[in-house]
Amino acid sequence: MNLNQLEAFVRITNNKSFSQTAREMYLTQPTVSASIHTLEKELQAKLFVRTTKGVELTEDGRKIYLYARQIIENAQAIYRAMDSGDDSEPAQPLLIAASTIPAQYLLPKILGAYCRHHHGAQFQVRETDSFGVIREIEEHTADIGFTGTTGEQGTLEYIPLCSDSLILITPNNDHFRALQGAEPPQKWLCREPMILRESGSGTRKEALRWLKSNNILPEDLNVVANIGNPGTIIQSVKSGVGISIVSRLAAEEEIESGGLLGFPLDGGATRSIYLVRNAKQPESRAARRFIRVVSELFNE
Repeated sequence: MNLNQLEAFVRITNNKSFSQTAREMYLTQPTVSASIHTLEKELQAKLFVRTTKGVELTEDGRKIYLYARQIIENAQAIYRAMDSGDDSEPAQPLLIAASTIPAQYLLPKILGAYCRHHHGAQFQVRETDSFGVIREIEEHTADIGFTGTTGEQGTLEYIPLCSDSLILITPNNDHFRALQGAEPPQKWLCREPMILRESGSGTRKEALRWLKSNNILPEDLNVVANIGNPGTIIQSVKSGVGISIVSRLAAEEEIESGGLLGFPLDGGATRSIYLVRNAKQPESRAARRFIRVVSELFNE
């Protein structure tokens, strides 16, 4: 095997695309495919499988990814050590996996703060659900994750950054305005059409936990839709499709402008947003810098 093969393997893993990898490496796609084929033949293992979302690592591919990435980063460190003292960011981007709420409402602020301190930084951000983030950190296919829930501790470290409360949102109409202050939402929400976040969402997990604490089971709800994107949920609620339990971070602008009504959930329907890292994964200099900037930003 050689560095070009390993670099192609790492890049394909990161961007889930042979064609994009070819563009990044200034090669043709058949050349990249042939490079991976040769590597698979040498290792006697299939490294990728094609899916509807692009290409994914096989179990064998996951076993070698971290080693391959470390080799590429070490090779780049050697080249940098021999330049004229250039302290620029490594060519390999920092890989970030984030669930929907932190990806859309916290990460832009974080990336801006990092770029102000470290010019020339490169990122690759993958938005997935909370359990997808945890899986990527466990499998070493992302350096840093942001999630609204936790899994089993294992080798993962969850660093709480801020709190995000859940809130019930409804259309701003006479029917729901009459319910404000009359009865708590748990008394009447089962009578209304309900929109839930998709399976795997941290918001959904915490919403169902709150409902269970109020003796409401999923089968008690009149669920009319399961939707992944919180922006789509908010617009659907505004259009009268149903009501929903969402992150306050996602809904506060529409509530303040009068587009929606917000009903607080009694009993502490609050969750933390976490930075998650793998304690057993060697961290690059960029990852250590990034975590330090995030810690300083949220300590403020």
